Amino acid sequence: MIKALIFDFDGVIGDTIEQGVKVNMALDSISEEEARKNIHEYFSRKPTHAKGHTLTDEQLEKKVDWIKRYGEIMVKLNPPLFEDFVIAIKNVPNTKVAVISAGSGLYIKNRIPETGLNPTHVLTYEDHHSKEEKIEQVCKDWGVSMQDVYYFTDTKADVYELENCLDRKKLIGCAWGYAGYNALRELLPENQVLKNFTDI
Repeated sequence: MIKALIFDFDGVIGDTIEQGVKVNMALDSISEEEARKNIHEYFSRKPTHAKGHTLTDEQLEKKVDWIKRYGEIMVKLNPPLFEDFVIAIKNVPNTKVAVISAGSGLYIKNRIPETGLNPTHVLTYEDHHSKEEKIEQVCKDWGVSMQDVYYFTDTKADVYELENCLDRKKLIGCAWGYAGYNALRELLPENQVLKNFTDI
């Protein structure tokens, strides 16, 4: 049986944490401490741009512009990949793979070929602001139910956004990312949190 695996990029496949702090400092003219605090808060709650959001067109446009500027700087910083995790993913037999991110395609889409994962889809913020709706598109194209896919994340925000549309038992936390093991364990059981890259 084919396993349907969908991965976030930042903090899961891409080691973007430190670069993300630098970009937030630059874009918002804030200190490193403030940037880390803002990032932590952002990834600890349901995104304001999730499906069914109440943002105005103007607010959404402003967010798209911020993400674009974020991506332009991130391209120059060229964050590394979690190569050991990429290798571990490749060793899982009988898989279909997609990458669904709220980050900018400017820095994500040009890094995916390096992984050799050959995902059928790489959908980023510019493709759609809602992860749920991007996953719906992938599942439709794959001909599978949303209840059949595994989604790999490193944030509580993704759990809050996706827990009611995906099988909650198939939300997999990656402890090496933005939230870390302890935060992910607040929402996910032990057997759904990967401590090490090979735990997949």
